[in-house]
Amino acid sequence: MARPVALIVDDDRDVIEAMCRFLSAEDFECAIAQDGISALRLAMSVSPVAAFLDIHMPMMDGISVLRRIREVRPYTKVVMMSAAASAEEVDAAFNSGAYRFLLKPRDLFNLEEVINEVLYGNLPDIPVTQQITKYVRIEGHIQIVKNSDSN
Repeated sequence: MARPVALIVDDDRDVIEAMCRFLSAEDFECAIAQDGISALRLAMSVSPVAAFLDIHMPMMDGISVLRRIREVRPYTKVVMMSAAASAEEVDAAFNSGAYRFLLKPRDLFNLEEVINEVLYGNLPDIPVTQQITKYVRIEGHIQIVKNSDSN
């Protein structure tokens, strides 16, 4: 069975790498882009089940990318991300069809919960088997650290 594809779009390569490592461990295939134009090309070619988009990107902002993805891939659940979004940007994201909005880096602690929502519609019987315990920058690289305990 083919693994579901997650599109990760951020101009910060460390964020992309950290999210891709985490999503790969959750059995996703990652499609990555660092700008809005590349993100749209990928969205049209790989049909992602989920897209994680930064709001502030070169070439095309995340809200514009969100709107286009909703047009060409209406079943893709788009999760917007930002370290510094205004209230107007958050409103624009939801009004344009965003499924969730994550504040970086704080909300990346809940990435597994978001994945369960995206894949399973937030069903209460979907267990979150491993909680993320840390989101840290080590030697310039972002690491998402999970508990090894499955309780």
